[in-house]
Amino acid sequence: MATKATSVAVKFLSAIVAVVWKLTSGMRTEPSFATTPENVTAFSGQNAVLPCTVNHLGKYKVVWLDQNSFPLTFDERRVIDDLRFSVVRPYIRDWNLMIRGVRPGDTGQYTCTVNTEPVLSKLINFDVKVSPRFLDQSTNQLVVAQEGDTVVLSCNVTGKPEPEVTWQRRVVSGGKASYAVESLATLGPQLVIKNASRNSSYFHFVYECLANNGIPPAVNRQIRLAVHYAPDVAVTVRPSRLRLGHAAELECSAAAFPVVDDVFWERRRQRLASTDDGRKVVERVDDGGGGGGAPVDGGGVVVTLRLLIRALGAVDFGDYACVASNSVGTRRKSVAIVEHMVSEGQHQATPSKRESALQAMTSERLSLPTPGDVRRDSNKMSPSRLTVSEKSLASDRRRSWHPAILMCCFARLLTAYL
Repeated sequence: MATKATSVAVKFLSAIVAVVWKLTSGMRTEPSFATTPENVTAFSGQNAVLPCTVNHLGKYKVVWLDQNSFPLTFDERRVIDDLRFSVVRPYIRDWNLMIRGVRPGDTGQYTCTVNTEPVLSKLINFDVKVSPRFLDQSTNQLVVAQEGDTVVLSCNVTGKPEPEVTWQRRVVSGGKASYAVESLATLGPQLVIKNASRNSSYFHFVYECLANNGIPPAVNRQIRLAVHYAPDVAVTVRPSRLRLGHAAELECSAAAFPVVDDVFWERRRQRLASTDDGRKVVERVDDGGGGGGAPVDGGGVVVTLRLLIRALGAVDFGDYACVASNSVGTRRKSVAIVEHMVSEGQHQATPSKRESALQAMTSERLSLPTPGDVRRDSNKMSPSRLTVSEKSLASDRRRSWHPAILMCCFARLLTAYL
């Protein structure tokens, strides 16, 4: 009896199982997307994976579309020529899109689709972060301006997110930018320098822009500012008291950038040059060597031109001018050689060290006799000439020299020598 009941129960359960199997086997399970991130971010140049996991895919196929709804893959096959795109399947339900070496242009909305009816779709937002970079490729720049101009220095950069640009300037030491940095209160791709001066040029500072958007690496660029200006001319006359027969030295210093390309002394609009007899000498005496001039603190190069006149004559007194020019302009500076007159009853001033040196140089190079030479060499001269010289010397002891007497004595001495 018990055996019969058991057999009936088994048959009943078997029938139920068969019915359930038939019911479930006839049912269709539709594909669905598993929960995966919908926003993906990558840095430019990196590899990125856009996830797509499908449940119950069955006989259907997965298709990836780009930002413009253009097919990228079908099933596991790539359907475009760009080798950077492929399908990766770490697990059987995964249909992830791999993008190698992502580019800024890859940013956009991608779509993972299943070819059901209607089509099943999942959107993935892909964002590419880009580190700052300059729009032009030059590393350093040189900007040229005239003194007094308003100068705009530019650092045009791009990146995502948009980079922040700050400015600083480095102090130039020994011709190179040092680590001494001065931050400038300017944000943005442009730095405006009003009334540019030689003191803001690259002889003193190198300007530097820095761009950073949080995506490494940050970038920087150095900009040199060359301020051009016409020559600054300064002239001096030595010694300060000049008399007939003495030597005079006129010195002209011209600082400019670019360097002075022509400098000369002139008188009555006539350019002066060294004379054959050596009485007038025009020479460059730059300290920088090589004929290029010496650097100056204000930025630029200074050249120095000297005019030496030995044994001043009456025709040498008057106005002189130093003229210097470069590509910016020409500048002229005038100076006068004035005869120092000694009033009646006043003793002749004792020569300064500078006067003595110039007089000695004049006597040595031209071998002109001094009053003392006339006395020492009186035995070599005619009595008539000695009488004139001695009378002139005696008169000089008693009173001051009158210009006319002085010129006469000088002419006599020169005649006696010749």
